[in-house]
Amino acid sequence: MNQWQEFQKTFTVQEDFAFGEDANYPFYIYLAKNGWIEFKEPILVRGSNTGPYKSSQFDDAFAETKALNAKIGQASDKALEAKQTAEEAQEKANGAKVTAEQATGEAQEARQLAIGAQSRADRATGISQIAQEKAEDAQTKSNQVAEQARKGPNNLLKPQGLKSHNLLARMQ
Repeated sequence: MNQWQEFQKTFTVQEDFAFGEDANYPFYIYLAKNGWIEFKEPILVRGSNTGPYKSSQFDDAFAETKALNAKIGQASDKALEAKQTAEEAQEKANGAKVTAEQATGEAQEARQLAIGAQSRADRATGISQIAQEKAEDAQTKSNQVAEQARKGPNNLLKPQGLKSHNLLARMQ
């Protein structure tokens, strides 16, 4: 029996009461076997005659309000999701900024190390050039001394700081 059954009952309210809370509830429903029951919106009328059910002008407004509240809830949920997505994006951007700042600091440190290494390399090159010049001078002097030695002991030049008799003594 999956259809609506109309039921009308007229009763007179003698005093104030709250539906579902008052012991003098104006009507009761008994179900035989397993049953399922649902109530449509009740109507209350004044007077002793009740006509057929007709929806109230407020029923449509209530349904529209209910639908609007559902849409507002969905919009609110989507706004919350968008806010969370924006916050996550902001956190990622902040993380990227920190990473970029760290990379910039490390790049500056690497640049300073490279400048120091270049400076040491330039000094080493300078020292190497001086050493090469001294080696060339020493080679030249060595060649001159060898040439003089070939010509004989009398042709040797006196080195500075040495006396001639010490040199002769060594050559003998």
